Amino acid sequence: MMAAAGLMPAWILQRGDLQATIVTTDLQKKAQLEKDGWLLDDVGQLQADAVEGSGPLYRLLRGPERLLETDAAQLPVLERAGFEVEGIVGHAAASAGPGRVAVIQFAKGEQKIWVVKDAQQKKAMQNGWSRMGVHFWLWPAAK
Repeated sequence: MMAAAGLMPAWILQRGDLQATIVTTDLQKKAQLEKDGWLLDDVGQLQADAVEGSGPLYRLLRGPERLLETDAAQLPVLERAGFEVEGIVGHAAASAGPGRVAVIQFAKGEQKIWVVKDAQQKKAMQNGWSRMGVHFWLWPAAK
């Protein structure tokens, strides 16, 4: 379902053990993940198409490991490391702005997760994840 100005809802969910993150724009996928025990961290919006001030948000997969990437130049490197590019989830905001949702990347070894809420960030750090900083921004959720 498309919102105004080419925006679509984007949900950030974490597996209950905080070892994996998914960003989805599919309401049915969100519902299934929650049924499977994934927890909603936050919601914002992605642009359906490229607009000024946005960039593609790629989703990659290697076995059970998921990865989000905003730098197209990194895709060949990640593919050589065994990741398969699943496609573009949507176009994320390239910088902070009024009401935008900062999505923070955390790392543990080579594994990465993405977190928004302060409580989830604290939980990640308590579980040995290192905060890498803002990876991308979502536009504010529709009211």
